[in-house]
Amino acid sequence: MDTLSLIIKLIIIPEFTLFILMLLFLMVFHKKKLLTAVSGFIALSVIYFVRHGAGAYSHHLMQPGEYHLLYNLILLLPGFGLVAYYFEESGFDERISRVIRSDRALLWVVFCLSVVLDNIAAAMIGAVLLLTRYGKDAPFIMIVSVIAASNLGGAGSFAGDTTTVMLFVSGVPIVTLAKGFVAAIAAQVVINIFSSRHDSIPVQIDEGNIKPLNWRMFLPMIAVPGLAFGNIVFDQPGLGLWVGLFLGVIAGRVRFHWEPIKQSLENTFFLTILVATASLLPLVKIQPVLAKFSKNTVAVILGFLSPWFDNIPLTKISIDIGGFDWGLLAYCVGFGGSAMWFGSSAGVAIALKFPQVYETKRWLKPFFIVMLSYLVGIMAYIGIFSFFELA
Repeated sequence: MDTLSLIIKLIIIPEFTLFILMLLFLMVFHKKKLLTAVSGFIALSVIYFVRHGAGAYSHHLMQPGEYHLLYNLILLLPGFGLVAYYFEESGFDERISRVIRSDRALLWVVFCLSVVLDNIAAAMIGAVLLLTRYGKDAPFIMIVSVIAASNLGGAGSFAGDTTTVMLFVSGVPIVTLAKGFVAAIAAQVVINIFSSRHDSIPVQIDEGNIKPLNWRMFLPMIAVPGLAFGNIVFDQPGLGLWVGLFLGVIAGRVRFHWEPIKQSLENTFFLTILVATASLLPLVKIQPVLAKFSKNTVAVILGFLSPWFDNIPLTKISIDIGGFDWGLLAYCVGFGGSAMWFGSSAGVAIALKFPQVYETKRWLKPFFIVMLSYLVGIMAYIGIFSFFELA
């Protein structure tokens, strides 16, 4: 009863009420997503400004963790839009699609890419492969599965997701984070079972009409290892991506294309504003509610909150509280957001290729599939590590 009272008090806090209303508007009026996000940001900014003053507001937006995240998002989404364009034009997408004989194999490829790359990169490359395999009308469950796979692969990798990077920088060992792969692999198996349950037939690639390989167009893919290098060595994935892109364009002597960047601008601004808005929430007020539960239960709850609240501030709260099973937490906050299109950057990124992602009503069945796989991953994690502790 005490916990319920605390939750009700949280919901009626103006910031939370406005944010929930903003999410409801996004779900219903997705064609006005940028206007909705900007309106929500302005409303929460005014409240923050009035409550804490101009100095605190500017300090909040300019603190290292905040602006570092925002400018990297601004760099990453257009960059990956361009990388995806060159990947399609190179002809490699058609050849890889011939090798990948099944939907499940495609999802495991995305999963593995996310282990070594950013989850946005894995989602965009996965989207190109899915587009080659099925065309624009790809099965919706497969689109969601690519989002899920890109988040799952990064859930146990110290460089695969912003949340795991935060945990790694805060002092969590790589081996501890890697424990999250136990849950991620179990969840991926469940996702794969449901992903193949559709009636769509892959597009038959005409062997005589395959684009010739263009190695020059493939050279801008240097951006991908550039991203990984920039992320791991300098914690600058956005700059690493663009340095790699420019080197590849110069080395390949290919034309720099602005169209993919223009197409990604709305999504880029939307995602950046959504993350900035979520950061203005007084999430510290959630701590009294979380204190009522065990650390493992809190990790699971944070995963359930991830589709609706940005997982970056949720991760920061976890670091501040301390004492978690960090492998489980990395999995929960990394994968939970896959249950809704605005719950993860991978979901917003893949919308560049598949705009139908914005149709919230189509998420009803995939939402429950993602949540089921999320719970299976948690049970596998707790079961396996409990067994080894007892052994």
